[in-house]
Amino acid sequence: MESNILPSNIPINITYMQPIPGISDFSYGTSSSMTTWRAAAERYVTSRGIRRTWKNKYVLVTRLRPAKGKLGQAIPAGGVAIAGLTGPYSVIAHELGHLFGARHADAEWRWGWWPCTTNMHFDNAALLANCYQYSATNVTRIQNYVDLKGYIPP
Repeated sequence: MESNILPSNIPINITYMQPIPGISDFSYGTSSSMTTWRAAAERYVTSRGIRRTWKNKYVLVTRLRPAKGKLGQAIPAGGVAIAGLTGPYSVIAHELGHLFGARHADAEWRWGWWPCTTNMHFDNAALLANCYQYSATNVTRIQNYVDLKGYIPP
């Protein structure tokens, strides 16, 4: 995302942390996982004195599915997402896309020597590869999100 989508003067800093008691050790895999994760992220931000801004995003990467039938989930307005590792590794890019304003509706199927879908496509179809890219529309949405400091017009 940093090298292909955002201007060179806007870095993405990723901090990988594990395990964090009270943050990474809650029971996920239920319908309330996102609510629990959002509350845990809020507690973490508050306990560390982190100023909450549109720039901060918190993604919990889990070994298993975050909820029944889900590979990942996001609450864009809350800046939080969960991405399970039971599906394709593009799930993390997909959930990050949501946090930066990308939408399923703007995903693309691309036809080349082998058909593929862009990161925001919501369904893994057999025999379709992942393009490992965002569609041009979603690239623009992500860039607008950053340029407009978190506001994306509908």
